[in-house]
Amino acid sequence: MVARDAAHEAARQAAKEARRERRRKEGHRTKHPPVPLNTFWDQDDQEFIARKNMQRNQRRLHAMQERDETDDTLYEIPMRMPEVDFTRQTAIVA
Repeated sequence: MVARDAAHEAARQAAKEARRERRRKEGHRTKHPPVPLNTFWDQDDQEFIARKNMQRNQRRLHAMQERDETDDTLYEIPMRMPEVDFTRQTAIVA
């Protein structure tokens, strides 16, 4: 009976120490705030978005010019876009 009580007490003490150690580590972890991620757009992102929008608008204009009013197809017919150099064009992003 005494041996079982001693084993039970030893297990309780081990669990208590493990709990104390875990709390100490968690407390140490929470002292440092999480590092914020930079999700703001910089100038390169703005230029990339502007260039993509210009390309999309050109594709839309090109598709609208080639569109047939009598034909209501719901799929896009693959067509070759005219070559446009977007590397030197700048756009104002509001």
